[in-house]
Amino acid sequence: KMPGWGEKVGVSDWTERLSCNDETLTSLLVMRNRKMTTEDWGSLCSSLHHNDKLTELKASGHMLEMAAVESFALMLTKNSGLKRLALGDADFGDERLVLLGKGIAQNSGLEEIELDLKKLSATGARHVSI
Repeated sequence: KMPGWGEKVGVSDWTERLSCNDETLTSLLVMRNRKMTTEDWGSLCSSLHHNDKLTELKASGHMLEMAAVESFALMLTKNSGLKRLALGDADFGDERLVLLGKGIAQNSGLEEIELDLKKLSATGARHVSI
């Protein structure tokens, strides 16, 4: 969907390509002005469960509900192609990091996760290792 003024909404323009393992879609930047719901994040993550072509997903600057972080954590338990991940806004915090860490712990492909300026403490960081 593209409402007036070019503002994009949702993820339908990506999910089919990701589900089909489109070889040309190796990096995805979710711009801050894209309107995303928790359901959109869930659809995006579901399309990545068995995708091995996308190696980089940048979604910093978006506020993520706990349910969306749970979708990312589940995706990370199934996806081994993603190498770099950036997500969350300045209020991401330890609680979300601990939840995401459960997926990171089971992921064999992730090499880098960007967590700058996410209100994290040393306590939260102890739950994550790549």
